[in-house]
Amino acid sequence: MTKEHVIENYRVEVEFDKQIYYVRSNAKQPTEHDFWIKGGKNLIDEINRHCDGVKRATVIFDSYDICGFCGHKWENALDEDGCPICCEEAKDEWEKEQHYESKDN
Repeated sequence: MTKEHVIENYRVEVEFDKQIYYVRSNAKQPTEHDFWIKGGKNLIDEINRHCDGVKRATVIFDSYDICGFCGHKWENALDEDGCPICCEEAKDEWEKEQHYESKDN
């Protein structure tokens, strides 16, 4: 079954004594993951070097799976049997896999 893993909404969260500030960047391609992690860590190094009172600085991002055909979020794209309901391409692939697995049993 074709499903893609998405990592996006990269940001560095910096917790000061009384407030939390965010430095945000968006990356939509998983291939950019290492680039944003390294960039966030570099920013954290700069923050720690130049700012007093930093309790915590962390690179944070959102991560989830999507259908590789239509891009629909994966957890909302399946029926009770696990068959994709988001698009015909995913449904057809799932049915072919089920047919192939039933031949093996």
